Amino acid sequence: MTRTCYIILILFIIYLAFHVGRAYGDPWQDCATTYCTIYYTDTKDLMRFEKRVGDIDSLASRVLEITGLRYKEVPKAQIYLQHENCYIAFGITAPAAYYPKEKLIRANIDYVKKHHIAHELTHFYVCQYFLMYMPGQMQEVVAQWVEGKT
Repeated sequence: MTRTCYIILILFIIYLAFHVGRAYGDPWQDCATTYCTIYYTDTKDLMRFEKRVGDIDSLASRVLEITGLRYKEVPKAQIYLQHENCYIAFGITAPAAYYPKEKLIRANIDYVKKHHIAHELTHFYVCQYFLMYMPGQMQEVVAQWVEGKT
């Protein structure tokens, strides 16, 4: 192939990447707050989440206060609202879960409560705070302690 053919092929691929992505669109809408970005597909889900959990920034602030974690700049948690329970491991599901590799929280809008989000925010902040990975059992103790205080 000639150089011109390569250039045309690359431009065509770039064109497809932009236009096919726009045609199908991203189903997620987002709502950014001070401490979190909440992703949802229906505005009713966001309203339902706010009704079930309350002010997410107040809750995140309370989690940081209870844990005593101090950041120069507090990282923003990503929370995805869905209608399925969250897979944890070995067939176990829960109304909310933190996924450390993706650094995000998933929450089942039909069952999630304030204490579930406080628990998962604790996992998020603990994982972001320490340079080394904190063992899951230690994280769980801290998360359950915070959950009981919110």
